[in-house]
Amino acid sequence: MIINTNISGILRQPISNKAISPATIIESIKFKNKILGDLFLKETDSTCTNQNWKKFSIFNKLEKELGYEILNITPEEKYITGANIFVIEEYRRKFGLGEVLRLCSIMHMIENKKDAIKICAKDSAVYFHSKYGFIPDFKDFYARDRLLEGIRKDKAFPELAKKAAALLQRVLLHNEKEQRAVCKEANNLLKRYIELAQQNPHPEKNHKPAYSVDMILKKEDVIKNKEFYNNLLEKNFIDYKI
Repeated sequence: MIINTNISGILRQPISNKAISPATIIESIKFKNKILGDLFLKETDSTCTNQNWKKFSIFNKLEKELGYEILNITPEEKYITGANIFVIEEYRRKFGLGEVLRLCSIMHMIENKKDAIKICAKDSAVYFHSKYGFIPDFKDFYARDRLLEGIRKDKAFPELAKKAAALLQRVLLHNEKEQRAVCKEANNLLKRYIELAQQNPHPEKNHKPAYSVDMILKKEDVIKNKEFYNNLLEKNFIDYKI
């Protein structure tokens, strides 16, 4: 049974003097957790002075905050920026609250007609985000070299290690055009590395990336795989369809 949240009736568009339409905010969502029961996800006050930063928190029936996500929804930008997802320690992993927060950001991407969500994932969180379709999107040369070096040293994937070593040799050319080309190839290589690592137990421990990773989830990919995301929404008893 899907709990009727009547999302279409609780979308809020704050008043703005700008010509650009303000951000559309889903103020409150009631969902159900098989262990914790009825829970609520709603916009809460953020400590950030920039009005484009929005905080969305999960509460139980006793109004205890179990976790939150902070998003930057700037009307002029074509994408949403995710600052961080946090769930208090005793509620991590087995309750799936991080998944609900991730779905919250995807819903806001759709409602605000944005092209993508961009995040910077900690090395320990890369596999969590990749489960929901995020792929590497780094452009920083230092991050690129650290990540390639990590793949080069991982003996579990010799073919990928060989390719990482070859890319590291190419960056020694110090040609700016070549450096950018290597970044693109390195993103694809890390994506493949993540896919292979996920086939093994505990990839976040045994194949943790050597650096934090800029990642992106494109709306076109969400639409293309909407059945996957709609199944997650239904699993969490959220009355929303992509």
